Amino acid sequence: MTRTVYAAMLGLLACAAAVPLNTPVPGNATIVFEGLEWAWGGSCPYQGLCGIEENPTAGGGSLAYQGTQGWRLPTLLELDLIPDDFALMFVYSGANVPQNGTDPISAASFLSGPAPGAAACAAAYFSTTSNYCDWGDGEAGAWATGPTDEFFEQLYVRVAAPEPASLALFGIGLAGLGLLRRRA
Repeated sequence: MTRTVYAAMLGLLACAAAVPLNTPVPGNATIVFEGLEWAWGGSCPYQGLCGIEENPTAGGGSLAYQGTQGWRLPTLLELDLIPDDFALMFVYSGANVPQNGTDPISAASFLSGPAPGAAACAAAYFSTTSNYCDWGDGEAGAWATGPTDEFFEQLYVRVAAPEPASLALFGIGLAGLGLLRRRA
C-alpha cells in the first residue's frame, strides 16, 4: 500500500475514535449505586470544552444515542451522594477494562495511573473526544458538575434495572396477596 492509503486509513481511525459507539453500554462498563446505574463516561465534561488549546472544536460527551437508552447527566443532589472513594467502586472483577489494558470491544482504557484492578470505563460510548477515563482525576474525586469543569471526569446515570432476585420476591409477594384475597 502507498503512504497515501495508510494516511487515509489512519485518518478514518482517528475520526472513528472521536465518535461515540452507538450501541448500548454493556453492564460490565457500569456500576449500580443508590438505585442508579452509573457510567464513567470520559475525561471531559458534557458539552464542555476540553483541551481547547489543542483542539478548538473539542467537546465533552454526547447523549444523542445513549439518551435513547435512558442515560442522562446526574443531578447535583445525586453527585452529592457519591463517596470520596467513588472511583474504587468502578474496580471489580469482570469490568470491561482489564488492569493496565484496553477493553477489546470499545478500546476504552485508563490514563494517569492505572486502576488498581479491572475497572469499568464507558468513555467510548459517550465521549466525542476520547475513549479513556482518567484514573488520577477519578481517584481525586474530580467529577464534572458543569461544562466549565475542564478535564474533570463525566459521569452518566440511569435508573437501574431491578435485580432478578428482587423481581422474584415481588412475584412471590403478589402471589401471596392473590392467595389471601382468594381465601377471603
